Parts: sequence; structure tokens; C-alpha cells
Amino acid sequence: MPQRDGVEPFSPAEADQIRAMLVASNSTVVCPRCRGALKFATVPGADLQTAVWELECGACQRRLVVSERAE
Repeated sequence: MPQRDGVEPFSPAEADQIRAMLVASNSTVVCPRCRGALKFATVPGADLQTAVWELECGACQRRLVVSERAE
């Protein structure tokens, strides 16, 4: 994902950590760099069957976009 508004993407390893937190039912999703809160926003998907969320850490200036296709 390209940099936008001075916010860069999380590294692949950090993105994997965030995805693991998202699927763990008992896990709180936090920034893997600073353990701070992530801001969640829903963004439009490619189609109505795809849910897309943007997660951003304001402290670390990092972002991740996660999508899930309904089955």
C-alpha cells in the first residue's frame, strides 16, 4: 500500500500480527509497534460481498487495509 497523508503501511510481519489479533476472539487489536490503539474505519470494497477495513495507528503513522470476502 502506498504512503498517503504521511502514513506508511505496516510491515508484512506487523500486518500478520494484526491479522492474527483480528481472528483471535479473545484478543484486543493494538498496534504491534507501540501497543497503542488502532483507529478502525470502514471503506468501500470492490463489490457488495467484500468488507474492507482500514486500521491506522496515529502514534506510529502506520496503516493497514484488511478485506474479507463473504462466503
